[in-house]
Amino acid sequence: KYTKALQQDPENFDLHFARGCAREGQGDFAGAMADFNECVKLRPDDSSYPRIYARLLRMRLGEPSAEFPQAIAGWTEVWVKTVGEFILGQIDETTLLAAAEKKDEEPVNGQRCEAYYYIGEMRLLQGDAVGARDAFQKSLATHQQDYYEYGFAKFELAQLNLAAKK
Repeated sequence: KYTKALQQDPENFDLHFARGCAREGQGDFAGAMADFNECVKLRPDDSSYPRIYARLLRMRLGEPSAEFPQAIAGWTEVWVKTVGEFILGQIDETTLLAAAEKKDEEPVNGQRCEAYYYIGEMRLLQGDAVGARDAFQKSLATHQQDYYEYGFAKFELAQLNLAAKK
């Protein structure tokens, strides 16, 4: 449905973002990254989450991403900047979780959902499937079903469970 809508409005940031999230949730990482990159092109100054998602996907696919550190340097939203710093390894899990407890632009429980998802992703990238599973479960335990990170955590947990059965 997003692809058809984008044929009518190819420069629609929201449609690219939504399709990117849908693709990521289905495991189409290259397609998701293409949509998130398009978001960055369309709104270079208003694309923190597409940049975060694209950075994680690049890390997963083993592709370099030199622009990310420069991009987050200019972010003014405290929470998303904190997430970016975590992904860059500038802060640890404890610091990210402490920041999630402080209301910024998202509700605290939403920030918790996001924090545990990002922790899970970083653990997964480091080869820690057990730690990743724990973090994804904690993300889902927030019950923030309207957050993209909730859906991503659900997908990742399902993939980990499938891998464990093999």
